[in-house]
Amino acid sequence: MYPLTCPDNKKHDFQDDPDDADKFICSSCGMAYEKFIEEEKKVESLKELIKQIAYFTNGGSPELFTQAFMDAMNETHNTIQQNFFRSLAMAISKMIDIHTDLRNAATKEWCIEVSKISQNFPHI
Repeated sequence: MYPLTCPDNKKHDFQDDPDDADKFICSSCGMAYEKFIEEEKKVESLKELIKQIAYFTNGGSPELFTQAFMDAMNETHNTIQQNFFRSLAMAISKMIDIHTDLRNAATKEWCIEVSKISQNFPHI
């Protein structure tokens, strides 16, 4: 998904920048290699944070998670809340493509149903 791939979901093809021999850019979308690495590092960092939250819920208390989640959301700006839920809605729509067995079938079915709801989370 862009920016880790080109906007058309193809892999970046980094080549020498014709304007700067010390830099590389994607021949398809023009993204600088440095920007790609920066975004890749952000994704890896976010993955670790998300896994920590997911692992907490495994055997953890749903009530503690809910309390912490609500406390955190209430301590953020309304625009940040909107951006968070826009991202969450995008993630839920992608979850319909996950590998499924009996342990997560209900999750996938729920994601399919939620993805049918029209979502509009404008950035205000």
